[in-house]
Amino acid sequence: MKQERILIKEGYKSQLGISFHYAMEKLREALTCEKLQEVGLTLDSETLIDVLTGGGKTEAKVRKMLKEQLLSGYQLPAIKRSNEELAEKLLKDFMKTVATAKYVMNDFRFIPAEYFYVDGVGRIEVDKQGEAVLKDASNLYIDKPEQIEVYHAAQEVIKAVEKLDALAVKYKCSAFGSHAVLVRIGSHLEVNPDGVVDCHPDGLWMRAR
Repeated sequence: MKQERILIKEGYKSQLGISFHYAMEKLREALTCEKLQEVGLTLDSETLIDVLTGGGKTEAKVRKMLKEQLLSGYQLPAIKRSNEELAEKLLKDFMKTVATAKYVMNDFRFIPAEYFYVDGVGRIEVDKQGEAVLKDASNLYIDKPEQIEVYHAAQEVIKAVEKLDALAVKYKCSAFGSHAVLVRIGSHLEVNPDGVVDCHPDGLWMRAR
């Protein structure tokens, strides 16, 4: 049997959206066309998704490119050493870029990587499905039996309070507060007899007629 899940507050984690937009800006700063071009990559949706999921494919491409461009074929010892140092630095910088990109989005791993994309002007964005996941994550749900039991009981109390308020308006009395129908005695509520007696269709001063 499917477990009941109840939405009790939309936008409960309002800070989540703000944090996400901040993380996206940090991601755009970390993963730029210029940085990727340094190692022969293009900032496109495929590369972005791979980076967000670990960067395995892009790392393999970078290693292959560095080997072909800098480490293959006969080279003079001095040039070979220089190229090895350059290849090591480029790979290290690239891996740092990947690590930074993953780190800034760490709190939003619940959004599938395929919901992110690079638009026509090279800007990293999230699609409508990703926005929906983020919105859902900002809501407050309950699914534990005890939570649901208390929630339903609270809903019944609200209904009763609304009914009492409506009657108080109808009979010109007060539901809560001074000389009210309900008063708090210690830690619990009690019916105030004087408050009930005050109820009358024509108001307090007509009750004796």
